[in-house]
Order: sequence, then C-alpha cells, then structure tokens
Amino acid sequence: MSIQRRVSVVLLLVIVTFGGLSYSLLATQMTPAFLSLEMEAASTNLARVKGALANDVSQLTLKSGDWATWDNSHRFILGHDENYVEDNLGASTFEQIDIDVVLFLDIDSRLHWGLLFEDETDDRKLLDELQVSESVRQVLLTHESTDSVVHGMISTRFGPLILSSRPIVRNKYVGPIAGTLIFGQFLDVERLAILQDRTEVDLAFLARRDPEVRGVQDEANTLLSSAHWQVATEDSRIDYLEMYDLADNPLHILRVRTPRDITALGGKTLYGSLLSLAVLICFVAIVIWLLLRRIVVHPLTALTGHVTELKKTGDMTKRLDFVGQDEIGELAVAFSDMQNTLLEREVKVNESVLKLEYQATHDALTGLANRRTLNNQLDRLNESVGADDIKYCVCILDLDRFKIVNDTSGHAAGDALLVQVATLLTESVYTTDTVVRLGGDEFALVLYDCEGNVAFRICERIREKLEALSFCWADIHHRIGVSIGVLSVSDSERNVSEILQRADAACFTAKESGRNQVYLVADSEPAVDAKRRELHWVQRLTTAIDLDQFILFTQAIVPLQASRKNEADRLEVLVRLRNYATKKLLPPGAFIPSAERYKLSAKIDQWVVTQMVRYTNIYEDVFGDDRMYWINLSGASLSDERFTSFLEATIKDSKLQPGRLNFEITESFAIQNVAEVSTFMQRLKDLGCQFALDDFGTGFSSFNYLQSLPIDCLKIDGLIVRKILESKVDRMFVKSIIDIAHAMDVVTVAEFVEDDELIEELTTMGADFGQGFALGRPQEIMPIASQVAGELQA
Repeated sequence: MSIQRRVSVVLLLVIVTFGGLSYSLLATQMTPAFLSLEMEAASTNLARVKGALANDVSQLTLKSGDWATWDNSHRFILGHDENYVEDNLGASTFEQIDIDVVLFLDIDSRLHWGLLFEDETDDRKLLDELQVSESVRQVLLTHESTDSVVHGMISTRFGPLILSSRPIVRNKYVGPIAGTLIFGQFLDVERLAILQDRTEVDLAFLARRDPEVRGVQDEANTLLSSAHWQVATEDSRIDYLEMYDLADNPLHILRVRTPRDITALGGKTLYGSLLSLAVLICFVAIVIWLLLRRIVVHPLTALTGHVTELKKTGDMTKRLDFVGQDEIGELAVAFSDMQNTLLEREVKVNESVLKLEYQATHDALTGLANRRTLNNQLDRLNESVGADDIKYCVCILDLDRFKIVNDTSGHAAGDALLVQVATLLTESVYTTDTVVRLGGDEFALVLYDCEGNVAFRICERIREKLEALSFCWADIHHRIGVSIGVLSVSDSERNVSEILQRADAACFTAKESGRNQVYLVADSEPAVDAKRRELHWVQRLTTAIDLDQFILFTQAIVPLQASRKNEADRLEVLVRLRNYATKKLLPPGAFIPSAERYKLSAKIDQWVVTQMVRYTNIYEDVFGDDRMYWINLSGASLSDERFTSFLEATIKDSKLQPGRLNFEITESFAIQNVAEVSTFMQRLKDLGCQFALDDFGTGFSSFNYLQSLPIDCLKIDGLIVRKILESKVDRMFVKSIIDIAHAMDVVTVAEFVEDDELIEELTTMGADFGQGFALGRPQEIMPIASQVAGELQA
C-alpha cells in the first residue's frame, strides 16, 4: 500500500477524531447554555408575573379614574345626593367591577363613606380596620393636580392590597378637587390562583417574617440585588423579589418557582456522550500514534539524516543513497534531481546578478556609467581626497541643438547620435577617467588627478571634435555643439549634491554666455555661487506658486487732507514669501529680481490677482466692503498679452464694483514703454480699474510723459519724501510734483511717511495721501479672509 493511501487513511482517522473532539468541546459548552436557558426561563416567568400585577394595577387605575371624574361622584362627596349610596354603592355593583375596598374622603381627608368586602364573611368593615400606616395615608391622600394618580400595594391585616387613589373632580376635570376616591383589590388566594392561571407560573406572596424567607438570602445561589434573591434546588429555581408599599417600606416577598426540567434533561444526555467520546478519543489517539510511527516517522527519520549530513558538509554534489518503493523513495530521487537543478540555476543566477548590477550602474543606450555610478564615485573621492590638493575635476556637458535632431529626424536618429557622442567622449579621456550619461543629452566626466587648466584643455578638444562632427541620417546632415562646465574640486568636505549643483551652474553659465563654450570655475567662485542661488530660486518660486506659499499683506494709504477723509479706504497689496527654514517672511526684494530674470514674475502677479479677487468678493458679500485695493504689476506682466487677457477675463468674471481692484506700475518701466503701457492701462480702465505710477521722482521724473499715460494716482518715491525736512531742494521738488499732479487732476501719495513731523509737513504741502509706518504697518490678509470664508461656509 502506498504512502498516499496510508496517509489518506490516517487523515480520515484524524478527521473522525477531530469531529469527536469538536463534539466534546461543544458538549462542554452546552452545560452553561442549559443553565443560561434555565436562568432566562426564570427571568421570563418573573417578568410575566410582574407584568400581570402591573396590568391589574392599570385596570384598577382605569376604574378609579372613571368613578373619580363622574359628576354623580362629585355631587356625592359634596353631600348633595343622598340616593347615591343606594343606587350605586351596592354589593352587586362592586362585585361586577371586582372591587374589594371603596373609600370616599372629603377635601380634609375625612372618611365620607367607605366599604370593605372580606371574602369569608362579606361583612362591611370600617376604614380603620385596614390599619393603613400614616406614611401610606399621606401618599394616598396627596393630590396636587386634578389629573394626578397614586397606585401601588400596601399591607393590611387581611393581606396584600392593591390600591389606586384619584382626586374626585367634575367631568372633564372642571373645577377644584372635591375629595379623594380610593379603590382596592386584595391579593387573596382566589386572585393569586387567577394570576397563576394567566401567567402559568407557580407564585405566592410571603410575609417578610415567614420562615421560608428567613435566611433565604444566605442560602441564595445568586444575589441579583439587595431586594432580589435566587435559590436553586434540585428540581426548581426560585426567585424571591421584595415588594414595597406606596411609602417605599418593605412589604411582602413575591416568590416565583420555575422547574429545572431543561438542566435535568441536558445533564443526562451529556454525561453519556462525554464518556463515550473520551473512550473513543483515547483509542483513536493510540492507533494514530502507532500508524504514523510505522508508516511515516521511521522512513522520514532516515531521509532527514541524509539531509542533515548534506547541510553540514554543504557538498551539493553528494547524492542521497536512500532507496524505497513508495513515495518517500521517490522523494529521495527527486531531491537528487533538485540538487542538479540548483547547481545549474546557481550559475544562471550569478550571471543574472552580474547583469543586473551592470544595468543598475550603466546607461542602457550608450553603455556609459549612469548617475548612480557618478554619485558613488564622488562619494568615494570625497572620502579620500586631501583638503588642500586639487585631485579631480567634474565636467557637465549639455549638447547644443540636439533637440533639432530629434524633431527633424526622429528619436532613433537622436539615439544613434548619442551613441556616437558617447564613443567620442570615451576616446577623448584616459581609461582611468569616468564618462557618464546623466540622461537626455547631458553627460558628465570625472577626470582624476587633473587640475582645472588641464581639464579645460581636454574639454576644449572635446568641444572642437563635437563641433566638427557631421551626423547624417536619412540624407539629412546635422551639426551640434556642446556647452561644458568644468569644476575643479579641492574641498573634501563638500557633499556630492553640492558638487553637481556647482558643476551644473558652470554649464548653465557656458550656455548663457552663447553656447558651444567651455566655462571653468574654481571651487569657490562667487559668480557660479550666485548662478547656483538663482537656479535655486527658480525651483523655490515655482514650488511657491504651485503650493500657494506666498502670503498677502495690505498697508493703508491714509488721507492727509480733510477733503479726502470721506473717500473709500485705500490699501496697497504687498506679497511676501515665507522662509520655512528660518520661519521668517522674505520681502519682494529677496525674490522678485530672480523671478523677473527667469520670467516668473507674471505668474506671481497672476497668483496675487486671483487671490485678491477671491478675497474682495468675500469681503463685499459679508461686510459690504467698498475699499480700494492697489496691486503692483511687474514689467514682464505688462508685456505679456496672455497676462493682459487673463486680467481682463478675471475682472469681468469677478463682477466687482469699478475701482475695487487697481494697479501700480513703476515709473521706470512705464516711461520706457509708454505706448505699450498706455494701451494696457486703457484696456483695464475700460473695466473700471485705476492706475498709479509708483516710485515717481527717482527715475526719469518726466512730466511730459505723464500726459501720455492715463494715470489716476502718482506715488512720490519715499527716498525723496523722507528728505524734505532737511533738504530745501527735495522739498521744492516734492512740492512741484504735487502741484503739477493736481493741475493734471491726478491724486498724489507720499511714500515712506515714518514720523508725525513728516505727516504735518506733507499735509501743509498739499499731498492727498500718505503711506508709511507712521500711518499704518502692513497687516496680513490671509487669516482675515480664512475666517470670513469659514463663517460663510458655516
């Protein structure tokens, strides 16, 4: 018989055993389940009895309510109907409505009329014979409103009595309370029998002094609460529930008995099953142990010994000599075959690893080292190079006019050209040097033990060879050039990123100088450092525009003349950039020059305009704001037709009132481009925008050009304004600007107003507005707008 069949038999035995164990565990869990069902049945019986009692109280309350609001009852308690007793309070009436006690009390709680029926004698008894305690009397006779009701249970010498007390009032609760009506029912033997029939539960009311009750709490299996005990006997589970009277005094004990039929039946069944399962499990366990030892354990022990020896020696050429006619024997043969396969695959894996390592460190197209290899080599060089000796140079090469080859002849031609360039570079340097393809049309050289002037000559020869290279593809001849930046490295403390940034900056300088050139830079040349910082600003500003990292401020333009006090407030919009490294704000002078140089200023202006349109719409909707905002525009924005179209569309779509958004243009750009700026102004003025000429007085200061520009405001440069108190010439110059501006019906604004004396002098000279720290410091606009936006969403 094969191992497969024998294992199948063993598995079958395991399944049977597992089934028995599962059943055994289930049975173990069934005993608590039987107990839980028993407890649930007891709780259900108790709840059923309590519900039946509550229903009796509810029915009694309804009956007393009908009588208490009956007009005849009201007249009777007031003493106006002597026939009421004879007509309505006879024994037959109370037998019909099943009432044992009836009490009519006047408004002073004196017994007006009372009747008590005792089942045995049917004699009429007085109220006092009920022996109701004073605390219960107070509860029964307390009615503060016409619709109040008091119901519950009390103890009497005749046994437990259910009572319902209602105020006697006129029909529909009209008029004051005339007295109190009390109905009662005894919980006697007959009524308990009725309750047992309705609930199908064995129950009884016991006196608190009853011998059965004494010590029941000590014998209870479960203490459910201070007023609820539970005792389990062999055949029953008994709940004892303490009942309270209307004054919350202990009254009687309610006993509810539940038979333990479920547990008895479950126990008998489980004991027999568990005993049988235990015997079966022991037998099956012994059989399985013997079978596994004979069929599997001994053969596998032999095979394991061979494998362990192979593991210790590590000799994959050694074969197993285990022989068998079953699956374990076949496993030994298969293990030997696996060894052969592993030996073959080990050779292939080693080859693949070498190939992957090559692909990870070399460019797939040209076979040159890639950027990863360059970084690793520079790391090693920086660890070994002396601090003062020039040991190597890094050169960055960027092909000129390579894009023309791709665009005219296709990428296949570009790839072929890159392969030729790679071959030319490899042949132009020593075999010990490193040639790297960085990606696209960029290459790098690492020249070891080479000074800067030698590296310059090598790169110049490479430039000449590439300039002379004539590349032909599909009868089209192409010529290219190369811009090379050469960095001689001497500082071993520099990291790789900084070295490559400086070399990139040198290559960029070569391109900016006219392309097809070699630019050599020493390790600490200021010009390249400046170029590197500018390139950093390009990335920094682009990120700031994309991620909304600029912050807007406003500074008030304050009227100096009384005639201007009632005009709408004027605010100049200022842009700042947060430096997240220092947690400080960078002024425009720190980043605007780089933005203008790399044609990013128009994008910044577009961002500012977009934000301000959003803010002004919020302010106008919430506050009815009519303030005038003045935004500075760069010269690049004024020369960009796309920006002009964007500005026109934005102003039209915003639906802002005319004059809400206005713009400032510097005098220097406006005077140099009068026609272009005038056209720009006119297009925006047609949409209700106003214009201010900023920094007037330090540039051309030409009044003739002013007549060619449709300006509304002239901002006098602060460098002149702050000198008018010391210099008569500057004072006269500012005064002439103000007078001429007024003659042209143009508003004047004095900048850099920083003290009260300057405010007084400018006011005397006739300046319309002033702007400076003495009149108001810049305030951030972002939190205000965010708060208002939150209020609108709420």
